[in-house]
Amino acid sequence: MGKLNHSVRAGAIKAAVLVSASIVEAALRAHAEQRKYDLPKNERHRTFGALVEAWEKSSARDLAAVWDDVKTLKDHRNTIHLYKAADEKMDFREILAAEEGLLGSGNRAIDAVKKLTS
Repeated sequence: MGKLNHSVRAGAIKAAVLVSASIVEAALRAHAEQRKYDLPKNERHRTFGALVEAWEKSSARDLAAVWDDVKTLKDHRNTIHLYKAADEKMDFREILAAEEGLLGSGNRAIDAVKKLTS
């Protein structure tokens, strides 16, 4: 497989992580709002990072089994920001090496948030 093919595959992985993270973020936000977690008053400041922080401050343990997966998605989702994408760890070879773990994190986290009730 040539470099372009590896880059395309890495791009597909990043896209899957972005979609998975967006689904998880939306579920975390909806449930955090329903549960009245301590969220920023300004809705525009209810970022994935702010949601993770609010869930960590809460006493809820619904997602304890997949919390590392949620944080992995948050960290890798943020590679859409140029300063993060320029990090050496975001080289296509690193993304390909982490492919199974990243996609697994997305699947596990989505499965877990589907089961949340508020």
